[in-house]
Amino acid sequence: AAAQAHGAWEDSSALLRAASGKAALVSKAASLDAPALRGTSTELTRQYLRLTADPDPSQVRPPKILPAALAAICRAWREGSATYVWVCDRLKAVRQDIVVQRLVSPLAVRAYEAHARIAAEVGDAGEFNQCQTQLIGLHASPLLAAQGEWFAQSRAEFIAYRLIYYCRSAEDADAEALIGELSDSDMAEP
Repeated sequence: AAAQAHGAWEDSSALLRAASGKAALVSKAASLDAPALRGTSTELTRQYLRLTADPDPSQVRPPKILPAALAAICRAWREGSATYVWVCDRLKAVRQDIVVQRLVSPLAVRAYEAHARIAAEVGDAGEFNQCQTQLIGLHASPLLAAQGEWFAQSRAEFIAYRLIYYCRSAEDADAEALIGELSDSDMAEP
């Protein structure tokens, strides 16, 4: 059990490093030796702020607040009461709260999915690619492997999006490599 827990910790830490985009930004608070940060903010939505120092827990929303934050942002987009710039900024803040707290969970998957779908809807290839890249790691995580049908459907959906992205951006070698990595069960997905 201890070895399994250590493996899960390494998996979570690897996702954190990948999600940060730059290893240099993974601070002491995000190191393997430090206890996981837990946010205390109850603010539903907040602006994204590029971290230049260790995150302040009072500025980070805890896991119990993040689902409501994600829902409020997505609702504002669906209802047309917010611009893409506002929505993108707030979704990046949700993603940041997920990363600094090392959350490898269905919430993390749903946050990256929501941002990727909205970015694709408006043609923001950069944000879409950032999100789908993180979804690759989340979908491969043993911590999330037993999530059931919604998770398998999410994985299949984003494999398809990744193939389309590779084809649209003329990344033929990446598209061919992805196709070569697909299992028989992946190929059977609608």
